[in-house]
Amino acid sequence: MLHIFAVVCATLLVLSAAGKDRKSWPVVVDGVVKSIIHDDLDVDWNWVELGTPSNTVPVGIHVKTAKYDDLRKLVDAEVRVTGKATHAFRLPLSGELHIIAGKPLMILRPPPPDPFSVPSRLVTGGLPHRIRWDGTVLATRRDRIFMRSSDMRHRQVEVNLAPGERLPPVGSHIAVVGFVQIIHFGARFCEALVKVEGATANDTETPLDIDGDQLFTTENGPGKVNSRLQGTLIRMRGIVLGDDSESGDSFVLRCGERTVSVDMSFPERTTMKRIRTGSTVEVVGVCRMEFEDAFSTIMFPRFRGFVIIPRTDADIREVSGPPWNTSEHLAVVIALLLLVTIAILIWNRMLKTLSERRGKELYREQIDHARAELKVEERTRLAVEIHDTMSQILTGVSLQIDAAIRVGKNGFAAAEQYLETARQMLASCRHELRCCIWDLRSRTFEEKDMTEAVERTVAPHAGDSNVSVRFNVPRAAFSDSTAHIALRIIRELVVNAIRHGHASHIRIAGEFRDGVIRFSVRDDGVGFDPESVQGPAHGHFGLQGIRERLDAISGNLEIESSTGTGTKVMVSFPAEKEEA
Repeated sequence: MLHIFAVVCATLLVLSAAGKDRKSWPVVVDGVVKSIIHDDLDVDWNWVELGTPSNTVPVGIHVKTAKYDDLRKLVDAEVRVTGKATHAFRLPLSGELHIIAGKPLMILRPPPPDPFSVPSRLVTGGLPHRIRWDGTVLATRRDRIFMRSSDMRHRQVEVNLAPGERLPPVGSHIAVVGFVQIIHFGARFCEALVKVEGATANDTETPLDIDGDQLFTTENGPGKVNSRLQGTLIRMRGIVLGDDSESGDSFVLRCGERTVSVDMSFPERTTMKRIRTGSTVEVVGVCRMEFEDAFSTIMFPRFRGFVIIPRTDADIREVSGPPWNTSEHLAVVIALLLLVTIAILIWNRMLKTLSERRGKELYREQIDHARAELKVEERTRLAVEIHDTMSQILTGVSLQIDAAIRVGKNGFAAAEQYLETARQMLASCRHELRCCIWDLRSRTFEEKDMTEAVERTVAPHAGDSNVSVRFNVPRAAFSDSTAHIALRIIRELVVNAIRHGHASHIRIAGEFRDGVIRFSVRDDGVGFDPESVQGPAHGHFGLQGIRERLDAISGNLEIESSTGTGTKVMVSFPAEKEEA
């Protein structure tokens, strides 16, 4: 089987060199699923990192072929990929050559039922399966673990956790299962699973007190990186120079003529301890060497610097605060005095401008109030006139029709039906007239807050029903006419929900977006069939009147309802500028 893999890999390399002019060519490759990566730039694709005896090949799989969660279950399984190889200009994985799978992955051997039953040694020359490693947690950092192997052969092993894995406590004895990568001065486990096998051990290791020069002093003399400190618990004291990252979870510590970075991204961090620039601190943590991964190799690593990873907040202690007798602090004091002086001058100017503007606003409010009073007086006069004439006449007509219905029940069935319809029409007319009278007497249309205007409009009709209003539309988006139409529509819908739908809870919501006003009225009533609702021919003018009002302002009406499920009515129309 191994020589087959070697032949396939060699074929891929030959095709990658000789097939530059070809777009793609068919291949069949066997390997181990090492990780699954979702393509953030093209969400229809997932990438499988397929490990072979000689290299790692990215395999693109469309989401219609296999979902991400299903692929995650195949990690550490031996599979066969059938597809087409091609050269990539952009890949989420390293490498120029990749494969686009044309069929679902063929499972040659599923992953082990117990991931921790794999061997604890690396098998060379075969497929790169996960292996197990036991050790003690030295420190944690975001989604990574730094551990020391139980047999002490590796002083520090880096562990990158698989998605969903939780960081174990520092000092606990753990078993790690993952794919091994050889890195500078150690090993790294990728897509690792972690199991805590022992309680947190007592911290019996004594930190090694060192200074900055000892970081670069070996038995061969000064000037060389002391790689023996990798994974050692050390204690250093120095002066804080400032933050070392935009997130503020690390800072630079100067120890003599040398500097180190202190990483505070450990999960045991319970308080956001503020590290002041210029203060002297003492740090206890695990020493780690960092390298320039983008330009380094295992053979010739490019050293970037030392990083100290504390375990808990107690490992960072401020010895003394920053001094005040410095030129930087004097410059800060002078700058603050200048800012205070400028702020006072600006404040005086703002007070003068504010008082002038407030005086003009009060003058405008008085004028607007006088205009509103004139409008209310005229509306009241018209309301009294309508009430004393048309309302009384229509009430009398309604009583006459009711009497005719009672008399005609003995033999005028057809007349009864028509008279009943006429009575419904007059009742609708009387309801409309009462609403007009209420509108003329009310100051609702003068409200500057539409939420309050809606609440005042529906309050006389709510009864025992619970009506909640959230109308996030500024009054400036309405003209007087569109505000009147919106409130009339809302009131009609609330009355229908209570009278016909017997609703106990009604919710009114509105929003203003992209120049369009939208609002909805939702109730928990008995509902109805919008296709078979009765109209003007049966004496019901509510929905017809709403549609006519919306047609006049290029509006739209949508009804969602069915028997027994309540009703939701959605209204939208373009906003208009506030009338002068």
